[in-house]
Amino acid sequence: MQADTNRSAPNEPNLELWDIHTLTHLEANIDDATPELLAHAIDLLLKNGAIDAWVYPIVMKKGRPAHSLNCICRADASMDR
Repeated sequence: MQADTNRSAPNEPNLELWDIHTLTHLEANIDDATPELLAHAIDLLLKNGAIDAWVYPIVMKKGRPAHSLNCICRADASMDR
């Protein structure tokens, strides 16, 4: 039986799995958008490499309803188009 050299010690993070220093959180406040448009935007983000994307409701000035569109993506220069 051969020892597994790729595993890190129990108290040390495995840097091969997650490199949090290369992730970016993008956020945009959007008003006057239909649920279908927001769902399509999330779908496009995920299909184009976003790690995660989500929407939540917010209240803008003067009590106007809106949404906050968020995504987590890699900040890697090779991902630039």
